Amino acid sequence: MKKNSRRLPEIRLYFLSLLILALMPFATFAQNPITFVITNTPSYTPKTDTLYLVTSLDNWQIADPAKRFKLYPDGYYRLTIDIKDVKKFEYKINRGDWDKVEGNNWGDFLSNRRFNYNDSIYEVKLRVESWQDLHDIEFPPIQIVVMSVPENTPHDASIFVAGTFNNWMDNDPAYQLIKRPDGTYIGEIQAGLDSISFKFTRGSWESIEGRWDGGMRSNREYIANRSYNKQIVAEIQSWHDLSSGMTWLKVIFLTLFLQSVMVLSLLMRYLRTGLLVLLSTLISIALFAKFFYSDFSLINLFPKAYYLPALIYAFIGPWMYTWFKASITKERIRVSYIHFLPLLPFIWYLQYLTVPPEEFYLHIVNNEYIGFFFGAYGYAIALHLFFNYKLRQLIAKQIAEIPDLTYRFYKAIQTNWFITAILLILGVISIWQRVEVKFIVDWIENFIWIGVGIVVIYYEWFFLSSLYTDFIKNKTKLGKEQLGEDSWGRLKAKLTELMVEKAVYTNPNLTLSDLAGYLGTNNHYVSKLINEGFKKSYNDYINSFRVKAFIEAMNNDDSNNTFLYHAYKVGFNSKSAFNRAFKKVTDTTPSEYFSEQR
Repeated sequence: MKKNSRRLPEIRLYFLSLLILALMPFATFAQNPITFVITNTPSYTPKTDTLYLVTSLDNWQIADPAKRFKLYPDGYYRLTIDIKDVKKFEYKINRGDWDKVEGNNWGDFLSNRRFNYNDSIYEVKLRVESWQDLHDIEFPPIQIVVMSVPENTPHDASIFVAGTFNNWMDNDPAYQLIKRPDGTYIGEIQAGLDSISFKFTRGSWESIEGRWDGGMRSNREYIANRSYNKQIVAEIQSWHDLSSGMTWLKVIFLTLFLQSVMVLSLLMRYLRTGLLVLLSTLISIALFAKFFYSDFSLINLFPKAYYLPALIYAFIGPWMYTWFKASITKERIRVSYIHFLPLLPFIWYLQYLTVPPEEFYLHIVNNEYIGFFFGAYGYAIALHLFFNYKLRQLIAKQIAEIPDLTYRFYKAIQTNWFITAILLILGVISIWQRVEVKFIVDWIENFIWIGVGIVVIYYEWFFLSSLYTDFIKNKTKLGKEQLGEDSWGRLKAKLTELMVEKAVYTNPNLTLSDLAGYLGTNNHYVSKLINEGFKKSYNDYINSFRVKAFIEAMNNDDSNNTFLYHAYKVGFNSKSAFNRAFKKVTDTTPSEYFSEQR
């Protein structure tokens, strides 16, 4: 019994030891050890200096031996500290003195770093970008010298440098150049980044510098290299708001735009071909945009419409193919997926519409949407090539039935697409070879739309001219005298022949002007002929032939085709138009009419 009582304290001590061992991990965790790792220091960091962590935990005590970093063979500095129950604090890195503290990229003041603890943090990686006491010695400011400015520069103009070093501020007093007695300008840019992008302005983005041709220039670039002289020598070739270098280009696009509007008005008046009119409208809009934005000072007014020509260009291939196909096969144009393929660049472009206009303009100036430009035109060219291939197959089958003018237009469009593809390829190669990016982009687009404008307007003018030459001549002749009885009879007979033998009424887009062209007279006489000679309006006259042809087709139909099928075949373009015309001619509906026939 005594033996067991002596062992009792030993057993208690044993279990107490186990309890202490079990609680030790938790006691260690409560210390919260954190390792700070400096992965990068400036190349000019003195090898004899020691790096310290200075924190708000101990009231910013400097050169604390307990917070001294140790340099490891991998080139990293490491320091592990226990922060106990502290959840957040501020800190910086120095070399043992507040005069030797870390700075930002430019060697200037750097705000305190902040640490916020959570259970998943065991290591913090840091980069020291500069030392404030050594940076200016190692990287003296870069001197800028502007040797010449455009002759039309106002004598009292202030010239500024805007770039990545000041967040593209266009009138930063710290970067205003000083004019010297010899007419040159001088200033400084802080060094520190591997590369610098910048431009010159006269205090606003509207008065930014331009290219030699008056166009928008790409950002100037300076690549830091210690072997180079720390000086930038430049010449300002033009100012956007004062340049007249693009006047001739404005004249070209204004001429093409006015021509396209005149042709569009003729198309809407005489042909009324919906798809061709819509495509011509889009081309007119694109030509106007090219004219409007040839004055680069206007870009900031409506910056988000700047890429409108690039968006519109994708419509030309698919819609031209549809129109060509309808012209060759004489089939009615129907809406299909083809007409919506050009919308893909628009969907891509939607992401940019939320960007504020001022920021969007700045992105244009800095060529930050260059990917969209080549993507939109590249996609358009891919569509052009695909539909050109399909069109070639169609033309090969029906070459004998294609009008000469239509075929020549097809060849002209094909040539334009080929040239555009070559221009895009050359543009990509030129940019790869570090040729002026904005210059390449601008002139690729200029040549594309000058080509489109010339080819399309050329075709449309000659198409209208060939179609209505006889009509215009006869209009002048018939306008001077009234038709005699014999002429009236011949005109009436010729119209009946057109309707009965040639069945021109089967064209769903047939207009009064079309009939006038066929008859060699004008709209007035054709309208008068129908009204007085047949006692009907133009629509009733045409629809009477269509209804008659429809009834004959239904009576001879052995395939049980629908009413609508035959209605479209005889020239009606909608179900409602067919039903109205049928009831007006027969005083009954199609169903009732054929029920009575049975």
